[in-house]
Amino acid sequence: MEALIRLAELPADTKGKIANEYGSISKLYTKVYELEMENYNLHMTKPNRYQARQEEIENAMVDIEDKLDTFGIDGHDIVTDISSDFSEVIANKGVKLTDDYLKQLGTSFEEMREWLRKQLGE
Repeated sequence: MEALIRLAELPADTKGKIANEYGSISKLYTKVYELEMENYNLHMTKPNRYQARQEEIENAMVDIEDKLDTFGIDGHDIVTDISSDFSEVIANKGVKLTDDYLKQLGTSFEEMREWLRKQLGE
């Protein structure tokens, strides 16, 4: 949750601008996170006309970035950090599922990762 920490560390006047525009730092974070989650779900399920909604999501993210830029902060970095938080959650779920499966086979994700590192010379 690096993005939330980064937002919390912003100067008070910047946080005030965010609160005026989005309701609070938490609401901004939630808005971007939910847009990223919706985009991911659209990508995974590919329902009819999903590309149009993905374009709307991308435009909404750019609008947020642009608005944050007007507050004197790098909007792209903030939105990217929030999106990375979402990606980290997805990756951790994948690791857990893989680890659960490997444990049934008598090994673990950690053991297999270490084995791969040795095989690849890293």
